[in-house]
Amino acid sequence: MTLREIKNQITKLAKQQAHTADDLKGMKESELIEEDAENLIHAYCESMGYQINGFPIDKRKTIDDSEKEEYFTIERFRLYRNMLTANHSDVAELSWHYIKLFSLDTYKSQDEFVDKTMEEIADGVHSKIKF
Repeated sequence: MTLREIKNQITKLAKQQAHTADDLKGMKESELIEEDAENLIHAYCESMGYQINGFPIDKRKTIDDSEKEEYFTIERFRLYRNMLTANHSDVAELSWHYIKLFSLDTYKSQDEFVDKTMEEIADGVHSKIKF
């Protein structure tokens, strides 16, 4: 998929999320929709061959099947995306589009978002997660 196609899919998912109920079932549905949007970005990154210390492409080949569910967590994929956001303008563009639609006006610009993402990485916000 192209960046435009992925951004369009993320936009559609954000519109879906806006129509979820405010009850527990709706909150769970909302989380799943948000993960679907994140997974679009992760799939794009993989399709581009982007890796961080072999994650995720090479790690899929070396991690034992019994350990994959524990290893390939959403938190690890989020760190992967954040690290790529700091180093690849195409991933920054997709991540910014996602953040604009799924987060409450946290950042005023893509540059501010990328700067904050880089700060979080440098500050070790995700230091418990290793590749």
